[in-house]
Amino acid sequence: LRDFDKAVEMEPTSASVHEAHALANAKADAFDVALTDLARAIEIDARSPLAYAYRAWVYKQQGQPELGQKDIDRAVRLDPERAEVLWVRGELRETAGENEEAIGDLKKAVALKPMLRDASAALERLGVPADTEDTEIPQLRMLTWRVFVRANRYHAASTEYHRLKVPLEMMSDGQPRLLEWDVKKPPLNGIGVLRFAAGKVDGPRGAEEVEHAAVVDLQSGSVIALEPVRQGERMATWTWEDNRLVVASVDGYSEEYALRLKNRDPAAQKRLTSTDGQGKSGRPPSWAPWGQDGFFGDNRGNRLRPSQPKTIFDLLFK
Repeated sequence: LRDFDKAVEMEPTSASVHEAHALANAKADAFDVALTDLARAIEIDARSPLAYAYRAWVYKQQGQPELGQKDIDRAVRLDPERAEVLWVRGELRETAGENEEAIGDLKKAVALKPMLRDASAALERLGVPADTEDTEIPQLRMLTWRVFVRANRYHAASTEYHRLKVPLEMMSDGQPRLLEWDVKKPPLNGIGVLRFAAGKVDGPRGAEEVEHAAVVDLQSGSVIALEPVRQGERMATWTWEDNRLVVASVDGYSEEYALRLKNRDPAAQKRLTSTDGQGKSGRPPSWAPWGQDGFFGDNRGNRLRPSQPKTIFDLLFK
């Protein structure tokens, strides 16, 4: 939300910024702030289907779906093929007891935008089961690594490290592409880095390719960190120090991670971590998928500083 406040300050005449800010506030139950944002977005662009759809969803969340019906009708007239519009109409139809029609809208929304997890969650709520099995994508193999998909979410697993599952979070539609696997040498025993292409994001000069890397603890079979490596021509700076990694990322944030290295001084480990072994924060990063209940277990991250919002995409869809 602090990032969105800054975005509004930097781009006060951008309807899309106000729409994104509104959705984030609505998900934080700050409905009055969200409605103010959406009123401003509509003032800037009276033909934005997203602004009307989001306002309809806010009304629905407030227990007043009838107020949202006019807005969603207008959003559909403006763009009947917009995934977010179909998602909100599906939610309103669910509220009205029109479950069959709601399922039709939500299925179409997911087909148009597989990463729209609000629509997927609504389908599950209506009893439409999500994919529950991992499906390998053979053409994405690299060395001992295999890429799997389940319910539009990707992860990598290795035939060499059986307990390890690495989430491959995408920044746009499309499939991840594994680029490099690096097992660190002493003194960084037991640490590996899996780098992968994570799609594209909008940049100053148009769409920019994004690469992420997962830092993994091979001994415990867990993910320590998931950080951007490159966005367009901008590169992150990774500094490997004794028992820790410092990342100055491409989005302007600096992060520090403790490393559980093999065969190191136990006293040094105790100084670097809290009693639960997860660093000063005591928990995985809140933005990280493995920091959410039920995602590949727990105890995945070792962030030493409080989490910062990573991107607009993260706040809205993760």
